[in-house]
Amino acid sequence: MSGSLVLLFLAIVLTAAGCHSGRKATVHVTVHRTGHRKTIEIGRGVRASALQSGVQGVSRDTSAAQLLTIFGKPFTKVSGTFRGQQETCWAYHAFQPGTSIDALDFCLNKAQKVERILISEHL
Repeated sequence: MSGSLVLLFLAIVLTAAGCHSGRKATVHVTVHRTGHRKTIEIGRGVRASALQSGVQGVSRDTSAAQLLTIFGKPFTKVSGTFRGQQETCWAYHAFQPGTSIDALDFCLNKAQKVERILISEHL
């Protein structure tokens, strides 16, 4: 699947997950390590709009270096174009009990700053 198609899919998932909230929210999550795999555990009551605003201190304009410090190396990176701008999304395994969330993606712009946070769900 090309990077543009993956980003389109992620944009659709983001839209389906909920609209942006007008207020800022910081979401605290638990990161579990199973072997070499890290998984972000999202609490039951956390809404998608809160995740899109920020997760564990990572929000818009957070640097790639800070993202690595907080969550470590992503399990994959996908590059593509979104709204005419080149970006790379770093994907981290995630789950929320009772939902189909399976990853959080932090999309970085050319300046290597987080531009947006996407929620990936399995179908």
